[in-house]
Amino acid sequence: MKIDHANNWWPAIADAIEEGYFVIDEHDKIVAYNQPALQILHLSPAILNDPACWHSQGMQALAAIASQKEAFSGKEILLEREDDTYTWLRVNGKPIITSLVKGYCITFTEIAYQEDKSGTYTPNITAEELKNLLAEVNRKNIILHATSIDLQQKIKQLREFNSIIAHNLRGPATALMGSTELLQDVREDADRDALLYHMKTSATAILSTLNDLQEMIDLQVSRHSGVVECDLETMVRQVWNLLRPQVVEKNAHLSLNLSVCTINYVKVYLENILFNLIHNAITYTRQGVDPEITVSSWQEDERVVLMVQDNGIGIDLKLHQDQLFRYKQKFHRGYESKGISLFKIRNQVRTLGGDIEVRSEAGIGSSFYVYFNNRVYTLQQDE
Repeated sequence: MKIDHANNWWPAIADAIEEGYFVIDEHDKIVAYNQPALQILHLSPAILNDPACWHSQGMQALAAIASQKEAFSGKEILLEREDDTYTWLRVNGKPIITSLVKGYCITFTEIAYQEDKSGTYTPNITAEELKNLLAEVNRKNIILHATSIDLQQKIKQLREFNSIIAHNLRGPATALMGSTELLQDVREDADRDALLYHMKTSATAILSTLNDLQEMIDLQVSRHSGVVECDLETMVRQVWNLLRPQVVEKNAHLSLNLSVCTINYVKVYLENILFNLIHNAITYTRQGVDPEITVSSWQEDERVVLMVQDNGIGIDLKLHQDQLFRYKQKFHRGYESKGISLFKIRNQVRTLGGDIEVRSEAGIGSSFYVYFNNRVYTLQQDE
């Protein structure tokens, strides 16, 4: 049966369809649309009837599709509307070609959630909500990155501890065991005394290494305790006063260049870092040259950088770069040193999310750079 006068019903039919649609002619002018299209896009008829409508905020995503004039179905897009809200649309497009007209039709429906390739569903949200969500995602990404770095550092430290056990515990322990086995066969008092001395030396070395390792483990366990705002100038001058006898003996001079005045850190650890770096700068000096020591700080991206610079004997990095922060490594003869200060500093700094590096030249001096990653550390505390 043929239905007459269908065109009289068409406007009502178009508005009754839940899908929104609009049709453009070959000159990209919108020649037809329905009421659901206006509701979904949050647009007025005046905007759609304006030739410049494609440049409006609420039409930009659809304008990109209309410009291609390709046939497709089921494409999902995020649309930013004029009132700063966002919505997901499922869109279909189809060219219209008849003997009388040539154009393009876009139909679309609003979907409550959009599923991405990973199976994640994103709800329709306002611009402010989206901004907050993106900020939270960025925050979580930073924490994840910090956690990854922290895990890598722990793996490095475990390998380093294993190396220390292998070289600094196994050797003395083996010597101690060998001396114990020999002790029962020694008859002369002098030989017995010598053997006991060697046994005591081995036991002392073992105990010293165990104490150092225990200190590093305690640092790992208590790394989030006692974080306070530390005043750099106050702490540097306190360390300088503690080293007053060496300062006077060497006629050392201190300069401060602090662009960043405070650091959020565990105070006792920062004191230890400053003490060891400044003490080394005063210790390893050139004959006949007054020590000139400069402590500087500045902001570098997300990090605060602390530099302790000296004009001392320096370090030949070509020879010692790989051993510089290793346990009980010494690079200069004639100086009282256990070779563990730089090892401890690096472990302290890395445990709290930072790093340390050195630039040095033999006979010229050294500059130690400590990088404090305050933002990452703060986020880790909030977790």
